[in-house]
Amino acid sequence: MPEYPSAKALIADAHLRMELWPDPLGVIVVEGPDDNRLFQRRVHHPAQIIVAGGRRLLLAAFEITQPYDRDSILFITDCDYAVRRGDLSGGHGLAITAHTNVEADLLALGLLESVVQEIVPSVVGRQNPARVSEAVLDMARSLAVPLGRIRMAAEPLGVDLGFDSIDLSKYWFRKERTADVAKLKRVISDKLNANGVSRLDWESRLADTPEDPDICNGKDLIRATRLILNYYYGLDREVTETILTRMIRIAMTEDAFSRWPVVQRIRTWEVRTERVVLR
Repeated sequence: MPEYPSAKALIADAHLRMELWPDPLGVIVVEGPDDNRLFQRRVHHPAQIIVAGGRRLLLAAFEITQPYDRDSILFITDCDYAVRRGDLSGGHGLAITAHTNVEADLLALGLLESVVQEIVPSVVGRQNPARVSEAVLDMARSLAVPLGRIRMAAEPLGVDLGFDSIDLSKYWFRKERTADVAKLKRVISDKLNANGVSRLDWESRLADTPEDPDICNGKDLIRATRLILNYYYGLDREVTETILTRMIRIAMTEDAFSRWPVVQRIRTWEVRTERVVLR
């Protein structure tokens, strides 16, 4: 649920907050509480962070801001697939993740390595965590990339395909260590066809969707990563997707934080506006 009843209410709150501190301090607006936690320890004051409670409300608030608002309020949002479709682009007052979402950005920063070292007993003292992480992500991407393409192609259709509840183990050949992409496409095609989408239309949409590693949804990539770690590296089944996601976020070091493209865009905005957000 959104934290605010309207975009105007969010902007009004931002204005009120800025009256509480000296001019140099600015405000950042993030989508949800997980994003809030990434920045909490790195801003000058916790009240500088506004949690919109969803991407839709965040973008609606950005759209109604005036140019002077964007000199003091910076909105941070996931790329999702809007950028690829040309429906969204970064600009003054709006910082967008480099990959599909924050989770994908964090994995691209190499944060999985320290997590693997912590939670995978077969790696400690025996294997190189960096190489294991790279191998795990390569396998995970072979499943997450086709799923990301399907997500992007299906999004405009407005059909609830329950992506987050898909059992990824049903689409993985454990012995061959490869994804059963044909089965995944077939199951999705059947679901769409049952909802009135012709197979010809769907195949055309899917064919027009790019195929590259950056199309992965970070949540899919983490779910696939957990599957691979469980199958081949003895990951405890009690380490859920939620726990794994939190551990990856916690693994954010100051060096990784400074390398994160979102932070680099915040720094550029700070220089341009002479506002300060990050310590």
